Amino acid sequence: MSLYIIPAGASAARLAMVSRELAHPAEQVVSEPGEAGFVWSGRDAERFGPAHDPRTGVRAAISGRLSWSALEWARAARLPYEGGLAARLVLERFLERGPGAVAPYNGAALVSVFDPRSGKLHLWTDQFGYHPCFLYRAEAPEALIVTTFPDALLADPETELSFDAASAAEFVRAWRVTPPNTYFREVKHAGAAQHIVIDARPRAVSRTLYWAPFEDGFYPSIGAAGEALAAAVGAAIAERTAVARRTAIFLSGGADSRVMAFSAADPGKLVGLHIFGRESAEKQIAAELCAVAGCQFRALRRDNDFYPRNLSDIVRWSGAMWSAEDAHYPGFAAEVADTGADLVMTACTADWLFKGYGLEKRYAPLFGRNLPFLQYAHQRVAGFLPNMPAPAPPELAEEVDARLAAWFDGCPDRLASPEDRLMVEDRRIRPTCYTVSVSGQVMYRVFPYDTFFADSRIAECYSRIHPDWRLNREVWGRAAARLCAGAGRIVDANYGWRVDAGMAEKAAMFAAGWVGRRVRARASPPEQDDGAPPQHGSWPDLGWYAERSQRLRDLWESVSAEERERMAFVTGTDHWARPLEAFRHDGHHLFRIVTLLSHWRGAAERVGRAADAPEPARPEVGAAQVAGARA
Repeated sequence: MSLYIIPAGASAARLAMVSRELAHPAEQVVSEPGEAGFVWSGRDAERFGPAHDPRTGVRAAISGRLSWSALEWARAARLPYEGGLAARLVLERFLERGPGAVAPYNGAALVSVFDPRSGKLHLWTDQFGYHPCFLYRAEAPEALIVTTFPDALLADPETELSFDAASAAEFVRAWRVTPPNTYFREVKHAGAAQHIVIDARPRAVSRTLYWAPFEDGFYPSIGAAGEALAAAVGAAIAERTAVARRTAIFLSGGADSRVMAFSAADPGKLVGLHIFGRESAEKQIAAELCAVAGCQFRALRRDNDFYPRNLSDIVRWSGAMWSAEDAHYPGFAAEVADTGADLVMTACTADWLFKGYGLEKRYAPLFGRNLPFLQYAHQRVAGFLPNMPAPAPPELAEEVDARLAAWFDGCPDRLASPEDRLMVEDRRIRPTCYTVSVSGQVMYRVFPYDTFFADSRIAECYSRIHPDWRLNREVWGRAAARLCAGAGRIVDANYGWRVDAGMAEKAAMFAAGWVGRRVRARASPPEQDDGAPPQHGSWPDLGWYAERSQRLRDLWESVSAEERERMAFVTGTDHWARPLEAFRHDGHHLFRIVTLLSHWRGAAERVGRAADAPEPARPEVGAAQVAGARA
């Protein structure tokens, strides 16, 4: 689902050019030219499409999926507005109680309302910033554009974009770009939990933060926190699945995704999709979870060229601010469509929100070994955990450092209190559409996707859970165990213990496992090469493709002199000076390089298509701007 709004107004022809790049082939398109002209693309216009009030002319358009109770969905059909049901409920809030009543809301979504009576366009982003929302030239209201997909701006004949070399450098070195930046210097993220008003008449833009975490105090105990989190997660999942005809969830054998199977309103309408490369205990556990929950189980096997084969298409719809190394789900779009699902969910970002992924920490040592328990580190890391970034290229290091300093401005260097730790962690988490090792922005454009974490009930839990309870996954384990009580004996495939195992149980199992691993290592024969990528946990060893994928080799060897020079500038290294096989043990870095390379080529193709369209040709963007970036 995507949205593109031009507050100053746009012609139907201009919007048509944009929609060619904005809308996924599986989506419907609604286009409205004129003042605050927009293009909306999505899969279920009856529920999530734009709506308007015939009496006042006020209209609402949503990119993403809002979640309401079944009673509210039924009531929406009786409201005196026309269009999508979710947008009707937004209109009711706006018209009856004013702009202050629209947010917070439940759902990963950008919400917009245009009021022609005042000439004001109102925007709201969700509390965590899950759904992407970007502003083109926010400093110039007469030229400002709102988009959930920056690459669509390449098709707009009224925009002028310049390549942001520092963002490219950040992506390759650290797996992500520092907010609010994008690959284009004129385009910035709108921010999480924002109410933005664009007033076309005095040509002004104003911003209000409608929610901030950590203001209400911590829960009185970890037990109370676990109970509250379980209730919030259960309600969020049940509400979303209750109105879906068919829900597809991506299910592993871990402690996160299982909560969806056991919290669904009707497990009989749910299918658990498990991605695997080789037969493993994790697949067996995922199947067992589905059997106990009462939902269908379907295994999806990656072929041996899965990631290189899907690279171009995934980069096209992701905008490449998210690495193809995380392209586990979009490569199975056809298989998901075959299930007939009108709702797709994952449990991505549980690690970030409730398991301390972004906290300063280290493993507790014992006799020179790391125990499976974490303890705090007290010096703030200058960057986005858990990344271990490569050095910034010399020409861009100063700008990269300045961006990080600006983003973490106000954060203490020495972390001495829970509030210190949460402030820093929150800067790493929100806006959540920038976080790494998750499904990424592409999910909203490829699937009818929502994340149950984008929910005001869960935001309250996030705001009130002490960092001590996140550090060793304790509070999430308690919540998951309560929600999945019927699967209490089915262990977490990642660790081999129950999801709510205490420290003593984990220590005993770790000790027993350590002895067992040493015995098995001595007795086991060498692993046989069966032609498939080796596994690293749930996912493949990406370096394997550097040696085995002909498709990846063809892409690598097709690099032009200009692309090679450009990549050397943003990375500080001429990667083509060494053979592709040199990436055998650095597959993640390789996939970030080819993700960025594919994005450059895709951007040039978008510009070419726009130039060939029956509209004035536009200047070339990005590919020839290395010299300008150097200056």
